[in-house]
Amino acid sequence: MNPVVRVLAIMAVLLLASAQADTRPARASLRAPARSAVQAQPASGEARDAPWPHFHGPRYDNSSPETGLLKTWPAAGPRLLWKYADCGHGFSSVTVADGLIYSAGDFDGDCMLFALRPDGALAWKAQNGAAWMGAVSGSRSTPTWNDGLLYHLNAHGRLACFEARTGKPVWSVDLYKQYGLQRLAQFGYAESVVVWEDKVFAMPGGAQGFVVALNKKTGAVLWECPNPGSDKASYCTPSLADVNGVRQLLYLSYFRVLGVEAATGRMAWSERHFPNAKHLTVLTVPPLYRAGMVFITAPYEEGAKCYRLNPDGKGLTEAWAHKNLDNEHSGVVIVGEHLYGFGGYRYPLKGWIKKEVAQGVLYCLELKTGKEEWSKPLGRCMLTAADGMLYLRHELGDVYLLEASPKEPALAGQFKLPETIGAASLNHPVIAGGRLYLRSLKTLYVYDVKN
Repeated sequence: MNPVVRVLAIMAVLLLASAQADTRPARASLRAPARSAVQAQPASGEARDAPWPHFHGPRYDNSSPETGLLKTWPAAGPRLLWKYADCGHGFSSVTVADGLIYSAGDFDGDCMLFALRPDGALAWKAQNGAAWMGAVSGSRSTPTWNDGLLYHLNAHGRLACFEARTGKPVWSVDLYKQYGLQRLAQFGYAESVVVWEDKVFAMPGGAQGFVVALNKKTGAVLWECPNPGSDKASYCTPSLADVNGVRQLLYLSYFRVLGVEAATGRMAWSERHFPNAKHLTVLTVPPLYRAGMVFITAPYEEGAKCYRLNPDGKGLTEAWAHKNLDNEHSGVVIVGEHLYGFGGYRYPLKGWIKKEVAQGVLYCLELKTGKEEWSKPLGRCMLTAADGMLYLRHELGDVYLLEASPKEPALAGQFKLPETIGAASLNHPVIAGGRLYLRSLKTLYVYDVKN
């Protein structure tokens, strides 16, 4: 064959192959996007293909580092990729890591963890003790993935470790019994445990072991932080932050906001958060840390507080308070120099009825000063953030998209989950691998939000 003709023929074949590849649907991917040098790094043991390895995401701040996501949605909402309708009953969110999707739910009398493949097929299911049949039944915490292992605390205080790929049990510890507790909280345990280096952390609420660290491979006790004084465990998951160069666990207990050194268990500081509160039965929102400031919120008209850490690192000084941002379940998020979260959790509650659920208001506050930039009545929603946008999921199934901006934005998208939710669903939304994960009490919906 003439050399010129041969080269032209090869080029034609390559162009045809390229055109065909461009028309094929994109393959599903759960891989995390590359992080820039200025972004927080994942905890030790977290792989780069773990875009959402634990509750509230890779940086413990309720936000995703992903970019290139849709800035507006079609009228009917983003494309539904698949749904999984056998999650069991509960309020757990999802974890996305190492090619699998993890969650938990109560099935009859058992608390079960399960793993799904990227197409929604069940990979495995494993038991973690008994289901919660007490007040507001259903699973609570979200599984935590680290270094090929999966950790989960059930509502009765059973902390268990499993092989993440297979669901095979590795070890378990009954924290409630081990620390001699005599009475479970009204709603049981709800903490989603944090793992760092060789340690898995939890707040049993005991006298000697108020906060504890266990060996993540064996469950053996590594350190115990004693009760700071007549305090009780809350339902709160901690944040993990570098405070003055020291990695600390930031907890919201029943009476205090406190910082515990992750390496040693030494309580670095603690502060009574709402000393005159009348109703502190439900504290679930993890503290947020940013540049020397610690933000907390409590429901039932207690509101929000932001503290500045003292220069010596041994205490806090209140910087500002906002009475109306009395968040109970939905979480808060910092984007840029502003904080976003819901209020409207008034007391007394008369059950989750539509009237009360509709009371929720989204607030935008300047983080440094607490100045209210705007408020938007949308009803009570769970929220997360990614790529400069807020993703909101109403407790009864409406879903909203809007820009995270100090100037009040218009809705950039809205749709409703394709089911009727009769009781408030408190499962938090997740953004991972270009997908939006929305779980109701029993069904997981997965949407394509990649641009």
